[in-house]
Amino acid sequence: MAKSRAQRRSSVLRSNNSPASLIVTPAPARALSSERALLPLGALMLAASVGSWAQTTTPEATLSTVTVKEEAEVQGKDSLLIKKTTVGKGKQDIKDIPQSVTIFSEKLMNDRNQDDFREVLRTTAGVTFQAGETGEEDVRLRGFSLGQAGDIYTDGMKDAPLYERDTFNLDRVEVLKGSASMLFGKGSTGGVVNQVNKAPLLIDQHEVSYTLGTGNFHRLTGDFNIKTGENAAVRLNAMVHNSDNFGAAQDKRGIAPTFTWGIGTRDEFSIGLYYLDVKGRPIYNSPWINNNGKIVPTLPAKNYYGLNSDHLNTSSQYLTLGHIHRFGDGGELQTRVRHGKYERDLLASVIRFGTPITALDQINANTPLTRSSKGRIGDSTMTQVQSDYTNSFTLGGKKHDVLAGFDFYRDDANRNSNYANSAGNSSATNGLGTTVGTPNNGAWAPDMRAPVAYNTFKAQNIGLYLQDTMSLTSTVKLVGGLRYDKFKASYRNATGALSDETSDGLWSPRVGALFQPDELTSYYVSYGSSFNTSADTYQFGNVGTGTGSLADTPPEKSRNIEIGGKWELFERRALLGVAAFH
Repeated sequence: MAKSRAQRRSSVLRSNNSPASLIVTPAPARALSSERALLPLGALMLAASVGSWAQTTTPEATLSTVTVKEEAEVQGKDSLLIKKTTVGKGKQDIKDIPQSVTIFSEKLMNDRNQDDFREVLRTTAGVTFQAGETGEEDVRLRGFSLGQAGDIYTDGMKDAPLYERDTFNLDRVEVLKGSASMLFGKGSTGGVVNQVNKAPLLIDQHEVSYTLGTGNFHRLTGDFNIKTGENAAVRLNAMVHNSDNFGAAQDKRGIAPTFTWGIGTRDEFSIGLYYLDVKGRPIYNSPWINNNGKIVPTLPAKNYYGLNSDHLNTSSQYLTLGHIHRFGDGGELQTRVRHGKYERDLLASVIRFGTPITALDQINANTPLTRSSKGRIGDSTMTQVQSDYTNSFTLGGKKHDVLAGFDFYRDDANRNSNYANSAGNSSATNGLGTTVGTPNNGAWAPDMRAPVAYNTFKAQNIGLYLQDTMSLTSTVKLVGGLRYDKFKASYRNATGALSDETSDGLWSPRVGALFQPDELTSYYVSYGSSFNTSADTYQFGNVGTGTGSLADTPPEKSRNIEIGGKWELFERRALLGVAAFH
């Protein structure tokens, strides 16, 4: 989707209450003890004299209560640098994860005017983009598709690849690079991306932002947080977005309310809704020529040659229920349940030259262009449950940070990747052609698509996992984890007949070691594995023979060995990471 960002002006209104207060009441002062034995004789005599005077004048001195003003925990909107992450299923310091991690905070995304998920990832090392063969976005991490393999998550739970994402409700975006099936199960060969939604806070804080830009760009967002009780709060994020840049257009609406009560208490509950609707007019392709094996662009990027009736409409809506139980020993059990519906409808024009073109000098304003329809449609209904237990304790004189949990998901998906107008090719003979010299001609074609026959795909997976991070010494930590997944899927073709089904049970290990000579430096080496079943792209049964030959294909397995280092620089205002992997 082309959008101009050459010039933008933003206005932000923000209000919030004063910083939180921390009350500290020190214990009564005590007389000096055996530490005096380490002092010189003169110091001992002075200490004894002072102690004697204190006992005669004030039998017991009690210091007065001290009020310390302290800022609340850093939010994504208030800091460019985030040092803790939840991408490893539990809050951790980035330096304690033996893999490469990149985090984009809300403030960083806002400062860059990044309202689209792909724009956030565009500056990430190891991330590339290419046209999705199924009409969906294809973002690749270390060369492997994130969307097709299901490696995009929201709050640690799977996110459908169907819809156009927006950042209006995101506190941060976390990128974990390298195989991570021990944490996330199926997929994650190149890594995963985790979107973290904004959560209610125990403060009153409101922000409204309006952005105006070229290409008829208008964007209005609101972030409202209200403390409703001693340990309860509600947060509402909303967004309206419009743009029309040389024919390519987007109209987005989003709202995400969340209510949480029992914040910080033994039992914390939350309920959240999310709704995002995107209606757009895409640029599906641009004609090109092959010049000595090189692809050469032929037409100005600002020219739109599609039809005004072209559209890419997506929607995402889900309900999330959450519960956190805090045990007396410091352990924490966090459980989430999510049910969502995701839809995508694409009808676009494929632009081609009406006559053979082999060189740029053959193109002029009268060169004809044809526009043929390309349509794809799909929807997914996903139900997920995830529960994680985390705790820290000492055993055998060593500190252990333990993660144990399970996750379950069920995905009912419908796809049709050839859902176009019955008119087929739209050329100049039926009034839907154009020329190079007449872009943006406003032509419109009615949607003549017949009721769709879907290919259906049903999948479910349950995973069990356990991980321990042991502090071997004050500078050395060892990480070890293991996960077991049981995956089952079935595929039916457009006639409704069962084409194929498959099931797999797989183990995923993870081991690593960290050397941290000081608080600012961490070196690591790690080994992780990943697997992709033959059903990742919702089309393992497309052979159409009913023999299940493709379904019987063993899962693809990958191994990742990585060595690297992380440093906090410039008085902890910057993080630097270097890694080599195989």
